[in-house]
Amino acid sequence: MPKILPTVNDSSSDEEVIKVRMTNLTCPNWVKWSCQFENYLISKGMDDLLDPPTEDVKKTTKFNKRNGVALTLSWSIVSTEFEGVLLNNKASFYNCWVSLGSCCGKNSVVFICRMLHKPVNLRYNPGSSLEKHVDECHKIHSSYLSVSADSSISMILSSSMAVASFLQSLDNDKELSSLCQTLYEIKPHNLNTITNRVSIEHLRRQTTYDQALLFDKNKQAKLSKSKEKNQTEGGRKKKGFKDKKKGKNNGQGTGRNATQEQDTKKRIEIIEQLLEKLQSSTNLTLLNAASDSKELNHPPESDSEAFIFD
Repeated sequence: MPKILPTVNDSSSDEEVIKVRMTNLTCPNWVKWSCQFENYLISKGMDDLLDPPTEDVKKTTKFNKRNGVALTLSWSIVSTEFEGVLLNNKASFYNCWVSLGSCCGKNSVVFICRMLHKPVNLRYNPGSSLEKHVDECHKIHSSYLSVSADSSISMILSSSMAVASFLQSLDNDKELSSLCQTLYEIKPHNLNTITNRVSIEHLRRQTTYDQALLFDKNKQAKLSKSKEKNQTEGGRKKKGFKDKKKGKNNGQGTGRNATQEQDTKKRIEIIEQLLEKLQSSTNLTLLNAASDSKELNHPPESDSEAFIFD
């Protein structure tokens, strides 16, 4: 994690000291850390500490003060694994600086070869992001260039070798074979040009994938909409069937119900009239029957009895 350097003021004035953020020193980040520390010392006018001091300079108060400030700063921005180096070189910042570089692999053949091994053995995993693979390649290449530039050992990773290593890393993907064949002949033949073309291929693949994804999404939306429409129409048909059973549909139900009520009233009136007629006819029939029965029970008297003269 980045740390803020202590606010140590090496001057006699009361001017404010600017806080500087620096990364803790570890073995892999020696080049970055040393560059930051060098720039900080230069900004404070203490860059002479990076050179071996003479005996006369060691006796001066100014040198001893700067030497103490640099050693104090070193303790605050290195990881715990380097505390032994600082303890063994607690009297001289220059000796501490050289020892830290040696521990981190500076001017070490083994360390340089290990860094060179990374770009040569880089491999692309088919199906993964080409963009991330390109970024990883540039990161490894930049790290090696930084380490080799800071070392006295000459192991140069040429531009052609970097391109060949990168193209070899794409051999696992058969779909990139034709593209790789054309990239061997591209001009100018450097890592940036080659990786730019591969980045274009990444964009093409990403666009194709996005289009396919959008097509599937639209297709699913259409299917969902069609299914919803069918369900709605089915519900309407069922509802219409029920309305038809009750009185056809709700829109005409009120008028039709009124018509049905009127028809029912008329039918009732007709039935009542028929019942009245039927009852009248029945009463007349009963009356006639009673009259006939009376005549049978009391026959009329004879003519001699019927006319009596006083």
